[in-house]
Amino acid sequence: MEEIFRMKSKERQEGGFCCQVGICWEAGLFKGHFPGQPVVPGVCLLGLVKEALAQELGMPLRYQQIKDCKFLFPVTPALQGDLRLACKVEGQDGPLLKVTALLETADKKVMKLKASLARS
Repeated sequence: MEEIFRMKSKERQEGGFCCQVGICWEAGLFKGHFPGQPVVPGVCLLGLVKEALAQELGMPLRYQQIKDCKFLFPVTPALQGDLRLACKVEGQDGPLLKVTALLETADKKVMKLKASLARS
């Protein structure tokens, strides 16, 4: 994910964290997805959430279950600016982490997610 996303800042909050993420539109992925009209694939947005959470907790994670995921708006260069990722995490002492995440721009909600992640 580092080739596509660049973590700019992170702030811990009660029960989770928020971070600002830049997109590297020069990444090779965008030459084929889609030529002349780059779009961040949804699976990459899911990967961003997982990797940001793994970095925050200092451990590798994997998705156990995606309960609800809604891609609300396509992420294209036209969105201008960074993405903001807000994650709430429950169950850090148990085998599964329950995560609620919202990914948005300054004026658009991009993705909402409710999922369970396991330690890898």
